Order: sequence, then structure tokens, then C-alpha cells
Amino acid sequence: MLEPKVMHHIQRDILRTLLSAPSVRFKDLKPAGLESNIFMYHLKTLIKEGLVEKEEGGYGLTSAGKHFVDRANLASLKV
Repeated sequence: MLEPKVMHHIQRDILRTLLSAPSVRFKDLKPAGLESNIFMYHLKTLIKEGLVEKEEGGYGLTSAGKHFVDRANLASLKV
């Protein structure tokens, strides 16, 4: 498996948030004060990398995303 090209700090924040819950709604995932289009760019990048998926109740980690964060340092999210 190839390593994802992660990580911009916004992408790392998204993954950290998704670690704490099985599914997170968009409004709870997006940090206050961050423009929606910038946030969506980073969220779509994680989806394209196969780490995050849209679910019925919001967004969650894919099995590849769980595998990635399991191997990563939790503070830096670097493998």
C-alpha cells in the first residue's frame, strides 16, 4: 500500500477529529473561522486519497484511513 501524500495541518486536524468518533457531521468537522471552500479542498483530498469517506450521518475514516492513523504518530500524524 502506498503512503498517502498527507499532510497539510488542516488534513491532520480532520483525521484527528475523525479518530474520536465513528462519524462526524460536516458542521462539526469544519473548524470555526475557516472558509468552507478551503476546508472542502482538504476534505476532498483526503477522500481522494481513500482515507475518509462520506457516510449517511457525516464523514468517517475508511479502513485505509484507520490503518494509516493506527501506524502514525498521533501528535504529528506522520508514519
